[in-house]
Amino acid sequence: MGMKSVWFWGIGCLLVGWGLVCPSAAERLPAVKYEVVELEDRDALQRAERERVGKIFNDYMWRMRAVEKKDNDVRYLVAQSNSLQFEELANFIDKNILPLSQEELSLAGEITSQSSALRQLHASYLEYVTARHQALSALSVYARERAPKTTIVETSSYQNRFASGSSTYYSDTEEHIPSHVYDRVASLRAAISSADTYRQKYYNRLEYIKRNKLEIIGQEK
Repeated sequence: MGMKSVWFWGIGCLLVGWGLVCPSAAERLPAVKYEVVELEDRDALQRAERERVGKIFNDYMWRMRAVEKKDNDVRYLVAQSNSLQFEELANFIDKNILPLSQEELSLAGEITSQSSALRQLHASYLEYVTARHQALSALSVYARERAPKTTIVETSSYQNRFASGSSTYYSDTEEHIPSHVYDRVASLRAAISSADTYRQKYYNRLEYIKRNKLEIIGQEK
């Protein structure tokens, strides 16, 4: 071994003794490999969770498609009924609107979800269609209400120097719509319109869950 080789070997030993190592010795390949595997596992778990949450949400939305179609049909017919009055209105509700509304209630009542957030959301939809159906049913009844024909009897008395007595007069009233019916029909129509506030709350909450479903549904274990 030449003098230069010995000199370099000595310097190397001193560096090792002082704790100074070359870059290759500083690498810790097993630790790096462990971190890579850990990240891959985490990504796989996150993908699986996204798929699980997406399936729960999409299953609910798929089942709601038929319900929403019925709802659009009911809303269209309710808008048409706004131009009708009393007997014609009642017949239109009974024949066209109430059967569809009942079908929507039945379909919506069959829907559930394994997510508590979606079950709570769906409860607000049921509240909406139930409130509207009840108002439509009551409107059909009140729109038919009439005051029947009646006979009014009036008696008047008379007296003069020659005689005294009384006279009776009879008069008939025609069938008519009492004033309270107008007020009741108007309030029920307002109740049908106000049911839309429940509907709007439902869709607002639905959009919020859709944007944050991984956090909202994903937390439900």
